Amino acid sequence: MSVSKPYIMLSDPLPVEGTSVWMRCGLENGTEPINYAWEQENRSGLVTMLAGVNSSLINITCVNRNHTGWYRCLARNEVNQQYSERIWLDVIYGPDVPQVDVTSSSVTEGGFSVLEKRNVSLVCQASSNPASQYVWFYNNSHVYSGPQLTIIKILRMHTGSYACVAKNTYLNTSSTKTTALTVYYPPDGAPSCTLSPVNNYTDLALFCSWVGGFPPATVKWSPYLNGKNREGATNITQIQAGPDTANNSVFICHGSHVALNAPQSCSTRTWLPYGEPQCFANSSRDNEYLMMSCSWEGGFPLALLWWASSSGDMQGTPEKNSNTLILHPSSNYSGKAFVCHAKHPLAKESMQCVVRLEAPVLMTQRSVVSVFEGNDVQLTCILNQSYPAVTEITWRNNMQQKVEDKPSKYAVKQAAGWSNLTVRETDGMADSGHYWCSAANAVGKAEIPITLLVISEFITN
Repeated sequence: MSVSKPYIMLSDPLPVEGTSVWMRCGLENGTEPINYAWEQENRSGLVTMLAGVNSSLINITCVNRNHTGWYRCLARNEVNQQYSERIWLDVIYGPDVPQVDVTSSSVTEGGFSVLEKRNVSLVCQASSNPASQYVWFYNNSHVYSGPQLTIIKILRMHTGSYACVAKNTYLNTSSTKTTALTVYYPPDGAPSCTLSPVNNYTDLALFCSWVGGFPPATVKWSPYLNGKNREGATNITQIQAGPDTANNSVFICHGSHVALNAPQSCSTRTWLPYGEPQCFANSSRDNEYLMMSCSWEGGFPLALLWWASSSGDMQGTPEKNSNTLILHPSSNYSGKAFVCHAKHPLAKESMQCVVRLEAPVLMTQRSVVSVFEGNDVQLTCILNQSYPAVTEITWRNNMQQKVEDKPSKYAVKQAAGWSNLTVRETDGMADSGHYWCSAANAVGKAEIPITLLVISEFITN
């Protein structure tokens, strides 16, 4: 006779760890001999066959948490085999002694240390089934219920003893872990250091500050400036002679505090701007403004730049890194020079660059051009000098009209420094005369005539 579907009888579905429990695989029908096998599936889903068990009865004399899981039995004879339904064995245990972890902390003898005004979480974990309930005590006073006690911006007054009590409400058991929490309060972050020009851009002032903490932090510069080993509480300023300082010098401020295992530091570096000052002039499109720009980019601290006339009179105001002087157009500036002065503490002497302004000067290869009537002819205008550069060379015809107004009659082609005017299909009566080439910038303008002679091919004797 075939075996019927087996079933499991369990002496206690919720045994307490350390007690005994038995499981029996029951069977209504089946011809002997009948063999039995047992299968366990743990919490993680791993299925294993219980080794050495070939009986309808399993007796666990000292059950533990590792026995928790699903069980089913297999009954088989020579005719067939059948599995039972699964049954859950839930072992009750705990709580174990809690483990306490503290975020943003350092481990100290007997506890943890944290920095003031940090957000700190004390996390308590204790193995238990059912899961533990947690209660926190601070200096023997109840302060919170739950596994994680969070203190926002912890203060020095929160130093003390913290106890986590884990409770198993099913067994009415508990365990406790007590830890000491010490709040340190060094200055926040790291020292702050910088350098700035002093004494009319001839020297460097190095300033280091690390405010806060108790006791006050101490700060000092290295290398020791001017051969002196100076140290100050909270902040310190030292003057370094600019010309005596090598380019790309690095200065480090070291800050120390009894609350820190290692000193904190900041650094600052001084270096000359690259190359030399660069200056140039340009004007707005309609020559409404004359702009002179000077720059000496890079470096630390930034260089100081100012404009002066060729006679030495300062123009505008000093600026760092770059300086743009804006003037109204005037022909009085033609032939004049403007000087940009640049000063940096690491340079022994100030540097300069010069802008010389020039009104446009025009010329032509041929001031008189002749052509046979009916042919095209080209007039050429050359820009000999101009600073700032002109944006456009313009033409007017023999009737003082802009050639752009008659694109079918005239064509203009130009590039930097020259312009060509083509007169198409010349007419002796209409096209002969003076043509005018003009150019202007913010400091002046120029104009030259070119005479066009249109010759008729039919000449009577």
